[in-house]
Amino acid sequence: MAFDPRQIYDDALVIDGLSVCNWNSDAVFRHLRAGSPSGPRLLAEFVTSARIRVFDFAQPAALRKCATLMEKYADTPMDYADATLVLLAEHMKCLDILSLDRRGFSTYRSTENRGFQLILGSR
Repeated sequence: MAFDPRQIYDDALVIDGLSVCNWNSDAVFRHLRAGSPSGPRLLAEFVTSARIRVFDFAQPAALRKCATLMEKYADTPMDYADATLVLLAEHMKCLDILSLDRRGFSTYRSTENRGFQLILGSR
């Protein structure tokens, strides 16, 4: 996995209350607090005070599912962060996605072959 600075604002969150993937919460704070030694502490305080649920998709079974999705959507392409959001959406049975990745999330499909609803594109 490589960091692409052109996608600095391309991280997405699945909206159902406040739910994020471990990769996305970390990436968002890296972008917001780049170079700040207080970034990790601020992230911990923010997640705790806002009662955000962080889901971990770095376990072996989830990693295999992510790899399968990334291979399936290699032409789009799909990165690990996108794959974890698809898994989170399926886990929560929620197809509403907040993302600037219009191309990716217009292409990706749930396991039931349903498209995701882009929150930012609905207005």
